[in-house]
Amino acid sequence: MTSSTQRRVTPVIDTSEAAVTVEESHDPAVIHEARRLQAVAYLQRRYITPDQVIDGVMSPDVDPWVRNSAYFVARDDTHSLVGVVRLILWDPQLTLPALEHCRIWPEQERYITALGPAVAEVSALAVDRGAPRRTALALYQAIWEYGRRHEQLMWLMLVDPPLRSLLHAMLGPITYPIGAEQWYMGGHLVPAAMRTCDTHAVISAFAQRRGRAGLGEAFPHNPAWDGLPDLGPVPDHRPPRDPSPLRDDPECL
Repeated sequence: MTSSTQRRVTPVIDTSEAAVTVEESHDPAVIHEARRLQAVAYLQRRYITPDQVIDGVMSPDVDPWVRNSAYFVARDDTHSLVGVVRLILWDPQLTLPALEHCRIWPEQERYITALGPAVAEVSALAVDRGAPRRTALALYQAIWEYGRRHEQLMWLMLVDPPLRSLLHAMLGPITYPIGAEQWYMGGHLVPAAMRTCDTHAVISAFAQRRGRAGLGEAFPHNPAWDGLPDLGPVPDHRPPRDPSPLRDDPECL
């Protein structure tokens, strides 16, 4: 049996933009279509090679996280699928990609591990060239709502520097590095994180400075942090003391 949850996303910056519907889907056919868009984007970015694609999607050896991911797809006013993003959920049997394949500064890894199941990884962001301009923002709104509903405390992500700059230009400096820039899936990526307790305040301050009314309200405070034991501040973002090269991992070479 398949099911899906839909909501209409209200534009928060430019109300002249075409409407975008974001759907959290459990339908295998929809997820497969979304994964095809992801594969096209990853091929264009040279994260993967054609031999790593089977039936239009990334092969299981490259992407084993499909079954423990929450998928969100964006549709335009013609109901065409124009965007996808997913949250890879914590699974003790299947380590999150950032922790599995890239070298994380030890103090950051200890902090993340302390949060355990409340950590997820943002992945697979892909937007069709013909999508409405605010599609990526609508997708981020949808996963933010999901994260609040499921009391997620921290998100990880592997992003190339230009995409991270674009994200910060859209929402403010919401991420911080948890490791040095390194080679992963065919490119130089930065392992980064965001604490959901800080995100609303960062976005609201950014929106006020830039005059973007409604942006802070689109990413409301995450109450999951309220009443939790104090884990202390985020560790300093320092390079690792051990300057050894990346481990001999085919995904990191």
